[in-house]
Amino acid sequence: MKKFSFHNIKNPKTLALLCAIPLLFIMCREQEKHAERNNLDNQISALNKEISNTQNLRTAPVPQNLQSTQSRYNRAADSVDNRADTIGVCMMQNEDLILFAFNNYAVRVGRDFQMSKFLPSNDIATLQKYIANLDSTDFVQDMARARILDNMGSMHDLSYFLELLDFDSINMELTNKLAWNFYTDTNDNDITEISSLEFENPVLNNALNNEKNLLNRAWQKNYMHARLHTVDSLRAIDITNAVDSAQCEQTNAKYDSLRNQIINEFDDMDEYVPNFDIPEFNSVRTQYMHNDSLIREYYQTFDNMLNAEDTLLQYKQTIMRKRDSLAQTRQNLER
Repeated sequence: MKKFSFHNIKNPKTLALLCAIPLLFIMCREQEKHAERNNLDNQISALNKEISNTQNLRTAPVPQNLQSTQSRYNRAADSVDNRADTIGVCMMQNEDLILFAFNNYAVRVGRDFQMSKFLPSNDIATLQKYIANLDSTDFVQDMARARILDNMGSMHDLSYFLELLDFDSINMELTNKLAWNFYTDTNDNDITEISSLEFENPVLNNALNNEKNLLNRAWQKNYMHARLHTVDSLRAIDITNAVDSAQCEQTNAKYDSLRNQIINEFDDMDEYVPNFDIPEFNSVRTQYMHNDSLIREYYQTFDNMLNAEDTLLQYKQTIMRKRDSLAQTRQNLER
């Protein structure tokens, strides 16, 4: 075999060949990178077009596995759009029904707590003078103000305006002075100090609070503590009658579950769900419940629309992430 000799490199042809090999390699590599860049550009352009086509989720081209989701989204969105005005009317009507029912209930309860039964005429006249110059902010307060000025106001009607009065000025004219009362409220282990402008005379405050407690019966949520108290009372009886520790454990588990069920029920409840056991609220129950069923159905449809929309948006975001990843790869090729 002929041995390679360093001296052979001195041959011009050999030198030219050796110089051409790296250049050829560089040219091939550049061609590969150029082809790769072109391929990435084409993919990125296609993905940008696909992203642009998904701006309108109703008409966006989607994979077959998402077509039923898109159809569900379109149906729900159409239903939400078509019923928005009707549901708005239902909500306003229900608000009016509850306000009128509460006002009628307040009138009935207030008959036993008339200001004239607890305050002298000169104090009532003074309060009327100041309240006449105040603006009421809503229907319930406006009705209370009208009753006070018509000499038919109750102690609770008066409570809507106490903190709006000029404390120092009115106290100079009242026989029964107003006073700031401070007490603590415990909620979820947090202790909060609350101030309330009431009367110095505890008899007047008791009357006001008694009326307030009766009016609180208007809302179902205020019954949570009463129901929990009943559960705890029944637990105590069953624990006393338990024959052994195993039965005690079963009893506690049963009442713990019942307690949690009640708490969850009230946690999910709107603050002003009416108590239809009260005649004034029962009189509007049929129309209120009809409207409420339409409202609940509407919001269920709205939730379905949002869920379908989220799924379609996730698909769009997947495309965007893929586009961004290819763009990063494309940028790296330039380095």
